[in-house]
This record gives sequence, C-alpha cells and structure tokens, in this order.
Amino acid sequence: MRQKGFTLIELLVVIAIIAILAAILFPVFARAREKARSASCMSNMKQAALAADMYCSDADECYPMNLYTQGTIVVTFYHALMPYMKNAQMLQCPSEKDRVRMTELQALMPIPLAGGITAVGYNGNYAIFEDGPNNVLTSANHAVVNQAELPFPAETFIMGDGEIELSPNLFNSPVVGIHNEGFNAAFCDGHAKFVKAVKDSYQYVDLGGAAKNAYIIQGTRYAGRYELWGVVMEDGRINDLR
Repeated sequence: MRQKGFTLIELLVVIAIIAILAAILFPVFARAREKARSASCMSNMKQAALAADMYCSDADECYPMNLYTQGTIVVTFYHALMPYMKNAQMLQCPSEKDRVRMTELQALMPIPLAGGITAVGYNGNYAIFEDGPNNVLTSANHAVVNQAELPFPAETFIMGDGEIELSPNLFNSPVVGIHNEGFNAAFCDGHAKFVKAVKDSYQYVDLGGAAKNAYIIQGTRYAGRYELWGVVMEDGRINDLR
C-alpha cells in the first residue's frame, strides 16, 4: 500500500512550530551559557581578592600602586598581583577576555609596559590602587593605601568587570554589566559577589576608541555610579581618601 506523505501546508506548520520553539529556547540557552561564564568569572574575582590580600601581607598591609616605573618599564597593579595569581588568564573575564588590551594601554605610556599580560577583562578601584608618591607617569603625589585605612572593607570595591575610559574622563573605570545585566566584583575584605548594573544613555569612549553606553551600579553604596572608584566612608560617602 502506498503511504501518504506530508502536505506542503503540514510541513510549513511544522517548520513554523520549530521556529517558534527556537525563538523561545535560544535566549534561555544563551542566558544559561552566560551564567556558566559568570561562575568562572566569579572564581577569578575571588582569586584576585586573595591575591591582593597576599600582596598586602608582604607589603606592610599596603596595596600596590596603579601604575609606576620600575627601571625602564611601566608596571601596573595587574603585574604587581601576578606573582600571587600565577596565571594571567585569571585576569580575563570568560565573557570578554580582551576587554582591555595592553597594546591600547601601551599607547598612553612613554616607555614599555612590563610583559606577561596581553589583555585583561577587569579594572581596579584606583582609590585602592593609588598613584603613590611623586608618580612620574601620572604627576600625582598620593600615599599608597593601607588596609587599616578602610572603614568598610566589605563594602569597598577592589576590582570587577570593567574597562578603562579614554574620554571624557581619562582612566575612569566604568563597570561592564556583561553577565545578564550585572557584573562580578571583588571587595577589600576578600569576598566576591554579583552586582546588578543597568545600561544607561550616558556614553564614554573606551581605551580602544569605541563609544560605549555606561552601566549604572544598583543596590550598593556605589548605586547610581558607573565606575569602580572610591572608598566607603563612615558617613556613607564614597571618598578617594585624598
């Protein structure tokens, strides 16, 4: 007996149903993948917080400077923490590994950067990683920060998903809400957590020259800001200790 096949209408209905299911499920799968990347990123942040604490233990409880000269090279706080992390990949967010390329930073420097790091996915709090005394690169004269100076280390960012701003505010450190509208951050007491951030209409230019919409931090003492900057003070202000 001859079997009856599908009609064209039936095939089109099946294709339409598959397309509808794909449209529903693909965003779910994408969010699940991003959740997995976020978990790996969170592990990186915990390692960064631990590395900063170990550095301080070896440096009279003081954090490293954000960038400084050492002989004929420029050293960044990333390089200062590397001996305590052992792996440069820990500085790369799995969702955007080359968010800040060292070649982009090198373009702003008068002498070569230290080696060992090609790109990073995180940026630091420059009120924690200070300029240091008589910094020839930044023309600033600020003391390094001691851990004992921080009134609320559990509420003060040290590093997180972010990048370096080129303009209008050079070296500001905007957060990047890449993990399902939020970012991972390490805090000065050693813990790390996910922080909500929503995209805003305000735009800045990143170190690579691309215009970006800022993500505004939600639900912390830093709420309403778009950058990782400043120390939480007794009166609730965000201060840079200067």
